[in-house]
Amino acid sequence: MSKIPTVQKQLKHAKTSSTRGASLLGKGGSPEREFDATKNAATTSSTAMPRSHYEHDKRLTRKKSIDEQHECTSDDDASLVLDMPLAEQVEKFHPELLPLLHPHSLPDQHHSWKLDDVVDAVKLSFFLQDRLLCLPELNRNSPCYSARSIVLLYTKIKYLESFAPEQIAEYAGVGQQEYDEVRLLHQLKNVSSNAEMFSRLATLLHIPCHGDMWNEIIKFVACALPFAEQTESLLIRGSDERSVLCPSAKTNKYNGSTVPLSTDIARASCTCSSITLEGFQRCEKLRQELLLNSLSINPNSQSATEYFDAKMADVRHRIASSLGVTDLVQDGTIHVLLTPSGTDAELLATSAAFARMFSGLESLGGGSTRKKITSIISAQGEIGRGSASASGGKHFSELTPSGEPAVPGEPLRRYPTELVDVLELHGRDDDGNIKCIDEYVFQTVTRLLEDSEGPSVVLLHVVMGSKTGFNSPTMEIVDLLAATYPNRLLVVVDACQMRVNLRAFREFSAKGYITLVTGSKFFGGAPFCGAVLMPIRCVYEMETTAVEEHAELCHPLGLEDYFSKYEFPACMKHVRARLGRSNQFMNVGLLLRWESALAHMEPYAAIPHASVDAICRTYVTRTKQQLQSAKCPLRNQHS
Repeated sequence: MSKIPTVQKQLKHAKTSSTRGASLLGKGGSPEREFDATKNAATTSSTAMPRSHYEHDKRLTRKKSIDEQHECTSDDDASLVLDMPLAEQVEKFHPELLPLLHPHSLPDQHHSWKLDDVVDAVKLSFFLQDRLLCLPELNRNSPCYSARSIVLLYTKIKYLESFAPEQIAEYAGVGQQEYDEVRLLHQLKNVSSNAEMFSRLATLLHIPCHGDMWNEIIKFVACALPFAEQTESLLIRGSDERSVLCPSAKTNKYNGSTVPLSTDIARASCTCSSITLEGFQRCEKLRQELLLNSLSINPNSQSATEYFDAKMADVRHRIASSLGVTDLVQDGTIHVLLTPSGTDAELLATSAAFARMFSGLESLGGGSTRKKITSIISAQGEIGRGSASASGGKHFSELTPSGEPAVPGEPLRRYPTELVDVLELHGRDDDGNIKCIDEYVFQTVTRLLEDSEGPSVVLLHVVMGSKTGFNSPTMEIVDLLAATYPNRLLVVVDACQMRVNLRAFREFSAKGYITLVTGSKFFGGAPFCGAVLMPIRCVYEMETTAVEEHAELCHPLGLEDYFSKYEFPACMKHVRARLGRSNQFMNVGLLLRWESALAHMEPYAAIPHASVDAICRTYVTRTKQQLQSAKCPLRNQHS
């Protein structure tokens, strides 16, 4: 059974209040210590674990304190919330629930909802998720029905986990059930296996964890749980700590969010963008399809992994279509590979360089026979700060997409970093002026590839649209070098900003260049999602080396912390097999993030090129006029 990836240390990296370390049960100690007595309890018990009288008295004291705080709340503010229609409350306080709030599935309108309160928010979420999983074909004695109950509880616990620590503490003080759910939340953070997690969930629901019935239940649960979190939480899975949200503000460290915040005006960013309501709705629809398929008892339905694989293939096809390269994919000129972000994509570019180096360069003649790669990173300071580390086979984040922790700057597992030299070229001089690096690049590449003691392969990055909009080096010098060294020079076009004419992607692909793209910057997808347009020659070399003597060098074990087989097309069966050796995780978050990006990429691709240019010129002109206007608040602020 495959391990379901979890984002470890999520709360550690989020910007929360100083109360995080405070105990849920009183002063002193951590939540883990307070719940330590329950951590090693038997997981096959059919009843919830009783609490001591001491714990009961502390809960009553805590609940009284919370009630006193509520009494101090303004009566006017409370009445405003209570009088607000449910849909308006959802939009204001919990917009992540909007796609679930259908007119035919509204909860009891006689209940006085107060969604600025954690208890009502969790209650409404559970109600809506319960309605979603209303499966009339199930009977209450079937394994699938019991699995459904476990899945609903898991979804509820994971939603509760997304709240700030003080709100979770408040929730725990409401009653016995809420207390047990918070205790389970902390237990699940320390489980050692899926089997233990399934048992703890079942125990709270009084579902027996033994026998043939249990074996059937956990089959359904294992298939469904990868899709059983709410969409805003799933969107950050399979990424790194840059995506982690602050529980209070619901934004990451770049002020981007996977929650469609209705009070914010979100524009595309050079780092990452916040998800739009339209994109979020499409993600929720896709998540529901995946979840319902995983719980299907129809013998003709696809397995959860097959269905997910088909959805990833569909995303690759739609990306190619949006970039105008569908025919190049169909005729085998290029293939689309998905990556958790643009930075992670650098790892695949270096893998392609390793594959080139070990795929028979000696028979082509000329140059060095020394087995080494030099990666030239252009416009450093104007691209992602982790690009150089990733290109050299090193971690750039404290959290990997598989959910495992990492040390930035340290090599990936079994990665031959000693075979990669990284040369960084800054995009600007000390005075902030753009540097023209054409001559330096030409001389450096020529010197490296003409030297008999130089590297076998040079990986040259050309940035097409840096964070401030310039290209480096120019395409003219890159084309000249590529024509001079067609075998030992691999060109990587960093087009991750995506602020280029879409027709350019056909040009890059036709030249045999590796092209890095994203959907989470200009196109406004949830942070982060990337892809590589990989030339067929590189694909063939990566496939060949995946089953030969240099497989451990070209496709080291550490790549499994970043990629799974589902990001690669079916034609790359050997690479897929190597990435599925020890980790079978499905990067559901990546699939959803690309879905949110395609919500904007696809209609953008349908706009005529001339119209795009006209719209851009109009926008720039009007923006300048407004900034120069006497009514502009920014102008008045600096006057």
